[in-house]
Amino acid sequence: MEKIVQQIIKQKNLHTEIRKVVLSPNSIIDNKLKGSKVEFVDKRNFKLWKEKLIKHPSPLKKSQFQITSTLLSYCQTKVMEDGEEVEEITETEK
Repeated sequence: MEKIVQQIIKQKNLHTEIRKVVLSPNSIIDNKLKGSKVEFVDKRNFKLWKEKLIKHPSPLKKSQFQITSTLLSYCQTKVMEDGEEVEEITETEK
């Protein structure tokens, strides 16, 4: 996954450090990879993790918004009801 994100960012001539986070605010993560550079956030530490982000002194930078926009342009949104796909929203509809 990291290599795919790096390729997408590189194609747009954007540069940033990629932090890997497994985010699961409603579940508990017990099997954490030891020695990996992945941060695991589950329901036990989600509030603390979120507060740390909110209190971070530096604001978001223009490049971070550009990277986010670029990555979201590769995403697809589906509207689901009762486990069934109702409609698909494309980039032009957003």
